[in-house]
Amino acid sequence: MMIIVQERLQNKRPIDDMLSRIRQLENELCELRKKVAAERISASGEFRVLVCHVGRDRVALLHSSLREVVLISKLAPLPEAPPWVLGLLNLRGAILPVVDIQARLSGARRTPKIDDHVIVVEAADSLAGLVVTSVSSALEVRGRDVSAPPSDVPYAPYVIGILSLDGAPVPLLDPQSLLDASPARPESP
Repeated sequence: MMIIVQERLQNKRPIDDMLSRIRQLENELCELRKKVAAERISASGEFRVLVCHVGRDRVALLHSSLREVVLISKLAPLPEAPPWVLGLLNLRGAILPVVDIQARLSGARRTPKIDDHVIVVEAADSLAGLVVTSVSSALEVRGRDVSAPPSDVPYAPYVIGILSLDGAPVPLLDPQSLLDASPARPESP
């Protein structure tokens, strides 16, 4: 019996090693994507952002990745989806997965409200919806006014940079990172 247990543990070890390596590569890919996006932003001069509220917090999204903003409507459930995936939206015949930014950032699942908005974004050559509480404004921002995100930001894996709006820091979120199945996360010791 002991030999069988030892064999199973030995067989499990390569799988755990592979999963750990996959997580490491996902983290590296996420960091590279953010670095490329940040370099494009700083080199672009001026660019547009959409400022939104996610709960009480303000966040910004690059306007170049946005397609449209719609009020939330009935979502089809998606069985066994992560808690931050609210379901599927039928948008004029196109079926989009819908992610709740607040749940993605905080990990706390919430029920969408009838006045929530879905921001349709294009990421990795497909469309998806990001749920926000409200949309504030579209602004022109200079690349030099975006600072690098500190690593201790609670939702650092999703932040490209930090904008200063009305004297307050506003995270500039990366839609692709929000949609990734496994975001960058610290390695377990």
